[in-house]
Amino acid sequence: MRKKRAVIIKDPHLQRIRNNLRMLLIRWAQDQWFRLQSEQKKIDRDNSGRPKQLKEFTDAERERFIMIRREMNENMELVKRSICMCSSCSAPDKDMTYNPVTKEWFCVDCYRELQDFYKDKQESFMYP
Repeated sequence: MRKKRAVIIKDPHLQRIRNNLRMLLIRWAQDQWFRLQSEQKKIDRDNSGRPKQLKEFTDAERERFIMIRREMNENMELVKRSICMCSSCSAPDKDMTYNPVTKEWFCVDCYRELQDFYKDKQESFMYP
């Protein structure tokens, strides 16, 4: 998106649907994160359950470990940058405003506070 957008839903039934869909997406991302974390623990623990040192990993384990960490970070970053939750307060159930400068979604309240905070500062262009 190139312009600032505010997505405001006034109908309570549609708000409930929006919030439920957002929660489904957030829960999916959390489930993926926990699945990857358990995969990671299989790699970074020895047979007795103690953490392994990085130097103890085989090349294949090290490569898989890095891939898993990258995927975990990407999944969480997708959720943080999506319309599912506010980038500032992490609220999943509010109307959102898209900021094209930072390429993030903020709830309307946080966006307004950020605009007010940066109003007379050099960074005022960050929150149009």
